[in-house]
Amino acid sequence: MSEDSSSVEVGQPRWHQVMTELSSAIAAGSFAPGERLPTEADLAERFKVNRLTVRQALAELARAGTIKTVHGRGSFVAELPYRFRLRATTPSIVAQMRGTSTVITQDLLRHAVVPRSDLPDPPALPDDELLRLDTLMSVDGEAWSRDTTWLSAKRFGGVPAVWTPQTSLTGLLLGAYGIVLRRSWRRHSAEPASPQDAAALGVPLGAPLLVLVGANTDPTGVPLSQVHRRSRGDRIEYVVDFDAEDEDV
Repeated sequence: MSEDSSSVEVGQPRWHQVMTELSSAIAAGSFAPGERLPTEADLAERFKVNRLTVRQALAELARAGTIKTVHGRGSFVAELPYRFRLRATTPSIVAQMRGTSTVITQDLLRHAVVPRSDLPDPPALPDDELLRLDTLMSVDGEAWSRDTTWLSAKRFGGVPAVWTPQTSLTGLLLGAYGIVLRRSWRRHSAEPASPQDAAALGVPLGAPLLVLVGANTDPTGVPLSQVHRRSRGDRIEYVVDFDAEDEDV
């Protein structure tokens, strides 16, 4: 990395030039996912700038999700996001990731019986009273998503009593109720992290989150649950697979 790099844009502030060079070096593989970057002092010497300039460049890279800064330890290249492939019958993300060496937990933060009006639009459940579950999904001890799930309170009121951090809702419904969940529809959007998101997920205020809203049914099409998931944008990617007969030609 040097000031003569072709990635530097003439006329840009020095912090922007430093950010651009570091971003290009990370994209080129000069620093691997999870690897610690040189210290602020080393980067300041390398780019011939002061440490405040380096600090601003690192702050912008952290805001973009390219790196993660840990107080007292330094800045690290962000891990590559996990790709979750969406099909109607594929396992849930929790079940899918538990097939790897990662440790997945889902902590039940709170639960309550709420009216149907609590559902985000468009509502997908016909029940007047719903069981609302607020959970936090963590991977290897790091928070990844805040999830809210709504179920029929009459039919599934016993779920909180048997919930554990190792619970997968799809697995619980299959094991305890003999029900196989199928995805009905999904809506994806992006939103900045709120103060509640930032505190729960360990991200800066305003960091990009992937928001998923959707509904699930049983194999016959009867609505069973609705979900609202706010995931760290640097940790999860959603990939939608289309069957050949469903593709536009």
